[in-house]
Amino acid sequence: MSLADNIKIIREKQGLLQKEVASHIDVDKSTYSKIEKGTREVTVAELQKLTKLFNLTTDQILNYDENI
Repeated sequence: MSLADNIKIIREKQGLLQKEVASHIDVDKSTYSKIEKGTREVTVAELQKLTKLFNLTTDQILNYDENI
């Protein structure tokens, strides 16, 4: 799976809305939507903010296995 897929799956599993995650990483909802669709790359700074929000390491997000 792609990083975009991983981010979407983690967000959904944690019961977060796109607008909530977008606000946390300081982007607008349409920009965040593009990240989940894979049409915009996530920046390092955004990824660091996602690790804090999701309470996961960067490696856990990059290599996410929803079966764990």
